Amino acid sequence: MRISVILLALLFLFSCGREESPMSKYGFRTVEQVSFHPVKSDFLFKPTAIEVFDSLLLVHDPVEGNTYTLFSISSPDVQISGGKKGTGPDEVLYGQFTDKINEKEFQVIDMSNGKVLIYNVDSILKSRSFIPVHSFFYNELAVQKAKGLQYCYYLEDSTYIGLGDSNQGKYYCIGKDTVTYWGNYPKDLTMSSSPFYLFQGVLQINADRNLLLYHSPTGYYYELYARSGDAWKQRFVEYMPIEHAEDVVTENTPCGVSSADLDNDFVYLLFSGRTLKEYPEETFLASHIFILTTKGEKVKCLETDRLNVFMCVERKQNRIYAISRNPDTGEYEVGYYPFAI
Repeated sequence: MRISVILLALLFLFSCGREESPMSKYGFRTVEQVSFHPVKSDFLFKPTAIEVFDSLLLVHDPVEGNTYTLFSISSPDVQISGGKKGTGPDEVLYGQFTDKINEKEFQVIDMSNGKVLIYNVDSILKSRSFIPVHSFFYNELAVQKAKGLQYCYYLEDSTYIGLGDSNQGKYYCIGKDTVTYWGNYPKDLTMSSSPFYLFQGVLQINADRNLLLYHSPTGYYYELYARSGDAWKQRFVEYMPIEHAEDVVTENTPCGVSSADLDNDFVYLLFSGRTLKEYPEETFLASHIFILTTKGEKVKCLETDRLNVFMCVERKQNRIYAISRNPDTGEYEVGYYPFAI
């Protein structure tokens, strides 16, 4: 009995002395440290988004009339820059969101221009220019029936998924001639305006086009839907109430998911949790990457040794490519974090 009491006392002292990660309040008990490995990218000016296609990296780097740069990871001097700025069919006014469709295609959601552009990597390499294989303005869709639509993503064939200000549902599913709705925002919100404007959500869709990830740069709010036939069913949702003034954030409102990615098995979230009051110059920068299964099980949290703004995942080599800030120079660089699941 005396030995048992001593062991219990030692266990108690050990648990009291161990510092708990601040990420544990989000349910991530396992935290692993990962280190940044830079990839030569001194030809970039101000990268703001990133995607990986096997041995190629695509970076949104709007400078000197170009919008995107595609370069080889192994031979970073080999690069193609393009994507003409403008309001024409093949031009990008400002590519707010870049979404990887599959290993050969990606789409750019040009919210300011009210359109979506779809690019093929092989076509870019062959022509050495960023000419979309397909582009469409929202007004070409059945948007006259989709009131309040703010932006949409290409899903497949003639089907698109959108977000906007609607009282019929959170998500728009836009077909050739029809619009349907599903999903809702958290019930505890009491707002006269649409919660869309507070959360400003972003979507990611997996390569099989049957998983839909929603994440918000505001607070702690993300959810995953799986397609079953023609319907989308919620797999899981994570949400915590936040301080806000109607549809406007305050200095105490935490920033949420800065960037995300998913595959058939896992969801990856670059999470900030910082407030404007605490970090007025670095609010959107993040140093934690949450990893969950697509069933909602929380696997681990990766704590990076740098602050990051965007990321994407390459599962073949288990690398998380990121745009991170160099702590010595303050410049943004491209590199990766090795990880294991």
